[in-house]
Amino acid sequence: MKRSTLLTFVSIAAALIIAFISTVGVSPAVGQSPAATPSPTPQLSLEEWIQRGQEAFSAEDFHAAVDAYQAALQQAPDNIEALLGLGDAFFNLEEYEQAKATYEAVLALDPENVAGQAGMCRVMAWLEPDTGVTLCTSFLDAHPQDAGRWLSLGIAYMNQSDYQHAAEAFETAVQLDPGDYWGHLDLAEAYIKLDRFEDALAEAAEAIQIDPDRAEAYFSRGKIYSLTNQLSKAVTDYQKVVNLDPFNAEGYLGLGATFYDMGDFGTAIGYLEKFLALSPDDPRKTDVQSLISDIIPAGTYIRSNEKGISDEMMYVFIVAPKSLYEVAGDQFARITVFPQTNQDIMIQTIDESNGQVVSEMDEAGPGGEETVFISLHQDDKAIGMFSFKVTNKDNVKGDYQVVLNGTSAIGFELFDEAWEIYGKPGENTIPAFFALSPLQPQDFTFVATPADGNEHLDLAILVVNANTGENLGMVNDTGVGEGESARYPLVDNLYYIFVADLNGQTGDILFTYQGQ
Repeated sequence: MKRSTLLTFVSIAAALIIAFISTVGVSPAVGQSPAATPSPTPQLSLEEWIQRGQEAFSAEDFHAAVDAYQAALQQAPDNIEALLGLGDAFFNLEEYEQAKATYEAVLALDPENVAGQAGMCRVMAWLEPDTGVTLCTSFLDAHPQDAGRWLSLGIAYMNQSDYQHAAEAFETAVQLDPGDYWGHLDLAEAYIKLDRFEDALAEAAEAIQIDPDRAEAYFSRGKIYSLTNQLSKAVTDYQKVVNLDPFNAEGYLGLGATFYDMGDFGTAIGYLEKFLALSPDDPRKTDVQSLISDIIPAGTYIRSNEKGISDEMMYVFIVAPKSLYEVAGDQFARITVFPQTNQDIMIQTIDESNGQVVSEMDEAGPGGEETVFISLHQDDKAIGMFSFKVTNKDNVKGDYQVVLNGTSAIGFELFDEAWEIYGKPGENTIPAFFALSPLQPQDFTFVATPADGNEHLDLAILVVNANTGENLGMVNDTGVGEGESARYPLVDNLYYIFVADLNGQTGDILFTYQGQ
C-alpha cells in the first residue's frame, strides 16, 4: 500500500479517536435492548481480555468480542492488537462507521500496519465504493496474494454496479483460496448479475460442498433456479434455507414468490406473510402486501378473534357455493389458531361432502400456532363445504385465538331464506358466511366493520341456529360506513353467522367474534 494514498483517509484527530473507541460501548444490534450486553468489569489482565475477545470472535459472538476488546483498551488505549480485533468485530456486526474509526486509529499509530490497511480496504468497500476500489487496488499492488482483499475489491465493484470487474476480482480470490465459502458465493452473485447462470450454479454448488450446513448458498442457488424457471428446484433450496435458519426472512420470501409463480396461491400467502412478520420494516413490504392482495380477489375479507373455547376441539366451517365463484373468481381460506396457554393443537381440514380429512397441520408443538390453507374451488367449480377441526392433542384445556382470512359465501340457501324477513340484499352482494360451534353455552359478541377504503358499505349481522332454523335476529343499528355490533346467547352446537351490505354493495370487511 502506498503510504501517501492511505494517509489521505486517516483522521487528523487520531488521538481523540483512540480515546473515543476505548470508552464508548458497542451499539446494540437491531431489536436488542442496550442493556442486553452488560459492560465488562476490567478484572482480567490486558492479555486475558484480548484472548477472551479472540475466543468470542472465533465463536462468532461479535458483541462479546467488542466488550472484551474494549475492556482491553481501557487498560491500554493504544494497543494495536486490541484495536484490530475491535475493528474486525465491528465490521462483522456491520457497524461500518465504528469499524472505520477503529482502523483509522490503528493507522494513526502505525501507518504501515498491513492489517489496518486491509481493514480500511474492506470497510470502505461498503461505505464508499469508489474509495474502496482505490484503497483495495493500492493495497493489492503491494500484496497481490491476499485473497481477502481481492474479495473486498470485488465487493467495492459490486457496490458500483461494475459486475464484470467484480467477477474478475472474485475469480482471483477463489483461485488464491479455493476453500473460501464466501468467495464462491460472491462470485455466484456477480455471475447472476451478468446472466451467467450456469457458472453461478457451479459456484453456489461449490459453496454448498464447502459448508452444507449454512443457509446462504442454498438461497443463492434457489434464486438462480427461480431466475431460470426451475421452480421445483427453487422450492427445494428455499425450504432448505428456512430449515437451516427458521428466522431467515429472505427464504420465506423466496418460497412465497416461487409458489406464486407456480400458481399455488394458498401456500404463497403463508410464506409471504411469514416474511412480513419477520421483516415488518422491509422496504419491499408494500410490494409484498400488494401481491397478497392480488392473491385474495375482491370480496369479503374476514378476520375473526374467537375466545372462550375451553375444551378439546372446535369447528369453523366455510362454504363455497358456485355463485361466489361466478362473482369473485377462485378464493382461498386460511385459518390460524393461537393457543393462549400451552396447548399442543392440531388442525384438520375436512371435506364435509364425504367426511374425509383433506389435510392436517401439526408442526408447532406445545404453545405454538398452526395454520392451514384451502382453495375453495377446483377446475372452475366450487367444491363445497369444508370444516376446520381444531384438536387439543394433550387435553390441556384453555382458550384459543382464531384468525380466519379469505372470502366466504354468497347465495347460501339458508341465508336467502332468513333474509326474506328483512329484505334480500342485491345480486352483487357477497355476504360473509361462516359457522360457529360453541362447546358450551355462552354469549358471543359479533362485530363487523368496513375495512379501510370500504366506507360505502352499510353492514348488517344475522345469526341463524343451524339445527332448528331459528333466526336470532338481524342487527343494523348504524349507518353507512360504520361498524355493527351484536350479542347473541348461543346454546346449541352450530350457528350460521352472516354479514352483508343492505344496499347490495361489495367490499371488504373486518369481522371479529368473541365468547363472553
